[in-house]
Amino acid sequence: MGGYGSGPTNGRPTADSSLRIDLAWMMRTGLAKAGSRISGSLNWTCRGEPSGSIGYEADLVDPNNAQMVLTYRRGEGERAESVRQEIPLTYTRPNYGGRRWWMICPYSGRRAGKLYLPNGGDRFASRTLGGWAIIRNALLNVTGLLKRCTGFKKALAVLKAGIWD
Repeated sequence: MGGYGSGPTNGRPTADSSLRIDLAWMMRTGLAKAGSRISGSLNWTCRGEPSGSIGYEADLVDPNNAQMVLTYRRGEGERAESVRQEIPLTYTRPNYGGRRWWMICPYSGRRAGKLYLPNGGDRFASRTLGGWAIIRNALLNVTGLLKRCTGFKKALAVLKAGIWD
């Protein structure tokens, strides 16, 4: 019963079912580097099968004008569309030094460490403010958690009332 990925999504996309761009991961793995312009491709798989691929160019030569350009095709056949999406990049300076890089969501204008493209979506955007709401799978089972908490509260009330010996 239940398990990973179970529970209602109310027809909304989830973060786990969306293609994700994680800038911190790209920096750690050398796919993007401060002071450099690096291009390549990002590939996703689902159950061992290819599920998506995009080209990117991360231009961090000038920290004040840094950006990432994403190029990909969406749709199939005659309805296929070539997409070129420019994502501005910015940074903050943590207390321990260095720079923490962020993408600017093209829809909300807010900093985001990760951008998502849900299944059927047309552009990458932040999880909560991209024109569609993505729910994390961890929050999908809130109903079950509340039921367990309600049962616990009832048991606690019985103990406090001295009914339960």
